[in-house]
Amino acid sequence: MNVKNTTILAISFITATLVGCGGSSGSSDDPILIGTTYFSNEGGILLAKGKNTEALFNNVLIQSSSTSQAGNTLKITQLTDPTGISDISNDELTATYDGSGIQVTGFNTTTYLYQLPKNNLQAGDFAGSYNSDTANWVINSDNTFTATDNTTGCLLTGELVYAPIHYIVGNTVATSCSDSRFNGNYPDGYAVYGDLPNGKDWLGIVIWKNGVAIWDHVPLN
Repeated sequence: MNVKNTTILAISFITATLVGCGGSSGSSDDPILIGTTYFSNEGGILLAKGKNTEALFNNVLIQSSSTSQAGNTLKITQLTDPTGISDISNDELTATYDGSGIQVTGFNTTTYLYQLPKNNLQAGDFAGSYNSDTANWVINSDNTFTATDNTTGCLLTGELVYAPIHYIVGNTVATSCSDSRFNGNYPDGYAVYGDLPNGKDWLGIVIWKNGVAIWDHVPLN
């Protein structure tokens, strides 16, 4: 898992993405980019689900209140970090669609994300035990999950609630974290199931509360 708190002053950019929503301009032949999920096996997530959408881009959680489409490109502006950790009010993202995925540029980096089907599997459909780089995950047939982070000691319990293009992560609690600031209830979170063209399936998951965030990308095969 990756963790982040308000004591981190410098942001190291690695992978990820976020979105926004809004109107579109252009011809009737332009692709409809809103209402679609994009994901990379490095952990990048772009939920182009409509107004007040969220995403994860280069270790920064993002919400956008203004997204406009021109042709095959989204301009994502008016960004905020819902954890309150990063001031990104003067940043923006540009996402360009090429027919199979989307290239997102911002924060002095570029990440390619693949377009995912609009209808996810129920979380119970990929029930099993999995290992990410740092954590051990168990996803149960009733859509609940547990995860143990071997680096921070955090034990997560929660539930993946099905939504049309992503999962809402609910009833999430972290305990036993070596840094006590990460313990407690997490009222906000989401996950995406990534069935990528390379044949690899992944679960990208992020939860947050005021001042802290935890995220991971979990290979499912």
